[in-house]
Amino acid sequence: GGGPMAKEEGQRRMLEQLRSEVEAQAAAMVDGQRRLARAEARASGLDLALQRAEQDASDFSARVVRLQGELELSRTEAQSELSRVDLALRRKSQAGRDASQASLRAEVGQVAVLERTQQRLENEEGKVAELGVRLREAEDS
Repeated sequence: GGGPMAKEEGQRRMLEQLRSEVEAQAAAMVDGQRRLARAEARASGLDLALQRAEQDASDFSARVVRLQGELELSRTEAQSELSRVDLALRRKSQAGRDASQASLRAEVGQVAVLERTQQRLENEEGKVAELGVRLREAEDS
C-alpha cells in the first residue's frame, strides 16, 4: 500500500485537475461574454439601421401625401378652368352671338391645352400611386 507520499501525490494531482477545470471554465465564460458583447453590438447596429429605414419610409410617405395633395389641387384648378371656359362657350351660343371665328378658336385651343394638362396630371397621379405601392412593399419587407 502506498504510504503518505502516494496519498500526497494523489491529492496534488486532484488539485491540478481541479485548477485546470476552473481555468477552462473561466476561459469559456470570458469567451461567452465576448461573444455576447459582439452580438449586442450587432443588434444595436441593426436597430439603428431599422430606425433609419423607418424614418426614410416615413419621409417618403409624407412626400407621397404632399404630391397627392398638390396633384389634387392642380386637377381641381384645371377642372374649374375647363368648366369656366365651357360655360363661357355655352353662354355665347345661347345668346346666339356669332363670336368671331378667331376668338372661338383661341378658346377651343385653351380647352385643348387644359385637356393636355389634365392628361399630364393623370399620368403624374399614376406615378404617385406606383410610388405608394413601392413604399408599402418597402415597409412590408
